[in-house]
Amino acid sequence: MSKGFTFFIVVIILFFTGSCEVDDICTKEILTPKLILTFHDASDIETRKEVDTLTVWADNKENFYNKTKTDSIAIPLDMNNDVVHYNFVSNSILDTFQIHYDRKDVFVSRSCGYKMNFTLLNETELTQNWVHDFEIKTQNIENEQTVHIQIYH
Repeated sequence: MSKGFTFFIVVIILFFTGSCEVDDICTKEILTPKLILTFHDASDIETRKEVDTLTVWADNKENFYNKTKTDSIAIPLDMNNDVVHYNFVSNSILDTFQIHYDRKDVFVSRSCGYKMNFTLLNETELTQNWVHDFEIKTQNIENEQTVHIQIYH
């Protein structure tokens, strides 16, 4: 009887320990990162310079910024395409920004699912009406803690 009882206890322990699962509640704040851009003085590229009346929108989208005074912005990339077209207006002068990138799904967890990271490509283009130039500082967009592109105006 002791062998049967021991076997029964082992089966019960295995049943209860083997059936435990992690809760399916995502407690992490894992989001697909936005593209971080900072604006700098074209004559001194180390110095940030605010844009007085910045309006930014993507083709067929509402404004992300509307006549804002800022030296940095965070804009989303299109998760369904490898290119996005942004319009930047300052003092009624338009520049268009064509951003090319690769997309990569990243598994976060079973409860949180996936997020998307991006890699900026060198084919990125910006017209130069009020903007003088730009520089890709970080090609891999994995978080919003890093400046990805600097724009000189």
